[in-house]
Amino acid sequence: MRRGMAIAQAQVRAEKWRTRTIKWIEKDTRSTEAGAVAAYHQCLMQGTPIIIGPVHPAAVTAIIPIAAAHNVVLIIPDLGAAQPGKWNDNLFAIVPAATEMGRVAAHNARVERGLGRAIVLHTPDIFGESLSKAFIQTFKAEKGGEIIATFALSPKSPDAWTSAAIETALKQSADSIFVVGPGEVAAPLARALSSEPLKDTQAWFIDWAMYPTVLEAAGKAVQRAHWVNRSLPQGDFQDIFLSRYQAYPNFAAGAGYDAVVLTATAIQAGESLGPKHLALAASKAKDMAGAFGSGSMVSKHGITYEEAAGYRAVEAIREPDSDTWIFSGY
Repeated sequence: MRRGMAIAQAQVRAEKWRTRTIKWIEKDTRSTEAGAVAAYHQCLMQGTPIIIGPVHPAAVTAIIPIAAAHNVVLIIPDLGAAQPGKWNDNLFAIVPAATEMGRVAAHNARVERGLGRAIVLHTPDIFGESLSKAFIQTFKAEKGGEIIATFALSPKSPDAWTSAAIETALKQSADSIFVVGPGEVAAPLARALSSEPLKDTQAWFIDWAMYPTVLEAAGKAVQRAHWVNRSLPQGDFQDIFLSRYQAYPNFAAGAGYDAVVLTATAIQAGESLGPKHLALAASKAKDMAGAFGSGSMVSKHGITYEEAAGYRAVEAIREPDSDTWIFSGY
């Protein structure tokens, strides 16, 4: 993420057309809630109009209600597994919360593929609950979408996940399964797609289960298995990152890059450097040349984020001249 930010900062400094100069200040939160809160208050006392970060989900969850009580603009590169509570006009994210994976999976199953009877399996924690709720609401929002059964299961008992899916499918026909769990539970479930009860069923897994072992377990049913993950950087940013660091950028690098781009865009476009004007300028940002393509800010499901940096469905494809299956784009 810091590498992506460094590339954007260098580009902003080199853009001579800018009429406002930005001074960047770094503060180490040590990836803790206390560190993030302390750093935020230090920036607040120094009169910093825009703050980028923090990164760790626990720190993000802790800082959001504090930031919502002030006028300073807060830009969070990646909400991820954080649980955003109060959200207002001075809060922005590049990548939306992980709950978006539930909505993307449901839309892909219900709208894009026309499936209508789903089983939901998830971990018994706030993360699993929030993703399953997002899936269920989106799936049922389209007329005819029906949730056959929902199970909250421990990831320490992988067999229970497979049994729940098979036993439910034996009693009631289901064409979709949404799984919020790690690779340890996803692999046997992917393998079970070849069993008689699930032979016509398609499954959606999240980024937590994007492992080669899950692809291998799916076997001949691999094309009925789908995943949801963040978008990956592309275009000029990918080329610059690869040239500078001899590695392809991941979504974190893109999120850091776009956080700086949004910051610079708001500072340049704001009527003044007051927080209200900067927040307004950030909310209206459109067609930014970002890491994920042309980026525009949108407000959906109570969160303002960059639409191009959101989650997407990921398919398995066969590697060229090989029998090995890989995740498309990953």
